[in-house]
Amino acid sequence: MFRNILSGVRSELDDYTFVRIDDDEESDVYHIRGTPANDAAVYGRLDLWVDAATFSPVRRLLYDTDGNLLVDARFLDETLVDDVATMPLRIEAYNADGELRNIITYTKITLNTGASDEEFALPEEDND
Repeated sequence: MFRNILSGVRSELDDYTFVRIDDDEESDVYHIRGTPANDAAVYGRLDLWVDAATFSPVRRLLYDTDGNLLVDARFLDETLVDDVATMPLRIEAYNADGELRNIITYTKITLNTGASDEEFALPEEDND
């Protein structure tokens, strides 16, 4: 997620093909599966569940290239920030044995502090 924020950094997800898995047609969560599209893929399969209304992540399973579970990340305490973006305030990471190994908690979040909206405008296309 954070690599995508940095300009000029290639996303590790570029090497995957993603499809939506229809686990439950009436679910309020989308299940998206990523599979390696080439030999440059760092991991094996990825499974991501995303809130269908806010597109905020709910859970992510990450596997190695042999199909072994590496980490089960759960995104909790979904919160609307500055009436603009929804994000989880707590991320719990579990290992393959189901043991809690890491917790990330966000406490004071502000968006675009000190940056003008013009900084985030898409560049104009050059048709020359």
